[in-house]
Amino acid sequence: MENNRPVKVKLSGVTCGYGPRPIVLGVELEVGEHELFGLVGPNASGKSTLLRTISGYLPPLSGRVELDGRDLHQMDPQGRARRIAVVSQDYHYDFAFSVEESVALGRLPYLKAWHPAGPDDRNAVDRALAATALTRLREASVLELSGGQVQRVTIARALAQEPELLILDEPTAHLDIGHQSDLMELVAGLNRSQGLTVIAALHDLNLAARYCHRIALMCEGRLLAVGTPWEVLTKERLEGAYGIEVMIAPNPYYACPHVIVLSRRREQLQPATGPLIMVIGGGGAAAPIMSHLVGAGFRVWLGVVNVGDGDWERARALGVSTTEIAPFSPVTPEALARARKWLPEARALVLAPVPFGAGNLANLDLVEEAAARGTTVVLQKGAYQERDFTGGLATERLARLEPSALVTTTPEETSEAVCRLVARPGQ
Repeated sequence: MENNRPVKVKLSGVTCGYGPRPIVLGVELEVGEHELFGLVGPNASGKSTLLRTISGYLPPLSGRVELDGRDLHQMDPQGRARRIAVVSQDYHYDFAFSVEESVALGRLPYLKAWHPAGPDDRNAVDRALAATALTRLREASVLELSGGQVQRVTIARALAQEPELLILDEPTAHLDIGHQSDLMELVAGLNRSQGLTVIAALHDLNLAARYCHRIALMCEGRLLAVGTPWEVLTKERLEGAYGIEVMIAPNPYYACPHVIVLSRRREQLQPATGPLIMVIGGGGAAAPIMSHLVGAGFRVWLGVVNVGDGDWERARALGVSTTEIAPFSPVTPEALARARKWLPEARALVLAPVPFGAGNLANLDLVEEAAARGTTVVLQKGAYQERDFTGGLATERLARLEPSALVTTTPEETSEAVCRLVARPGQ
């Protein structure tokens, strides 16, 4: 268990579903005390079904769910409701209760029949309102609130139960990105300040990566992986589970992975019979150009580029062919010879606004040779002087190329220019 956390929830061989039909199969899982645990996976992977079983609502078809070592489904329902609170993805309020009245519903597991709420109940409601920043809205009708405020009311109602375990089923569904962030900050704050154990099913992989200590990835009713966000949210696993091309990059602000979803599957992005476009890149300058060209249906070659370069990483994710050299090494005559083999097939050559130094100046040889062959050269123009670290040599050569090239200014304009010049299959 991460950081040697004591086990709060344990699932042993849990298979669950509705009637005789299993939806979730043979789950083995441990969630630590005070952990914020994420459950991710595509639609119909079994996340909600598994959460219903963990909450005690849906008995397992086989296996065992334990809470602090006790069989959760053998517990008294009222006692279980005092320890576990659930926020479903579509909780609606049909009556004009005030916010305070709605939150007070969380005290029902503590009330005896025909007995009014006491001081402990009122104090619990006050604390829940304060924790969710709803105190000033306590008299407002829930029917007059925004979607984000309604979701906070629902979480406050759960907190009024004073649970040890909070289960959230897609709590950010139907919220804009601002309210999604606010809600996850609230949940993470409650996890830290109150020591709540939280299990949350989330569709947004980047929210899960940012806020969850650990994640479980589900697909077709089975757990594919359990671990930290870096361990679980890998390119191979996500492409296998979701059936779509992704890129994984470090989040520049938080110590977590960032998932970038590409537009199509690789076999769709790289048609074997599509026309070839050569791209000269480096330093990440060609990444958006390659994405646009691949999305438009072209085969793309990138070179000559160092292994580990940002453009090399994007090329790998897109399935783009490359002529590569070792990290931090200069473009060699041997690498240029390998790259020249692509010139006869190329229908156009695109030069990205690349920084040029002594190590990659030789890439301009390919551009000049393409122009000499009559291949269309598309030059995405940048501030040459600011990107020239060759004492002016690169600027001079680019200035000679420009009159015969098609000059563009953005990746979108570059892609559109290539589309106008080069017919794709089916056109």
